Amino acid sequence: MAPEAAAEHFARLGGFLALDAAASSTLTRELLDWEPVLRGLLADLDKGHYFHSPTATG
Repeated sequence: MAPEAAAEHFARLGGFLALDAAASSTLTRELLDWEPVLRGLLADLDKGHYFHSPTATG
């Protein structure tokens, strides 16, 4: 989706989604003494099972 189309599609939320805001789990890990045990988001997305071709039945 083109950025111009996304801004229109997401309306007021579009500006927030367009921010280049870095994020880290460091604080969460420290406060909750937590370490992830599964693969990361990008590796999970690379598997492709979130993106499937629609079928004739939906």
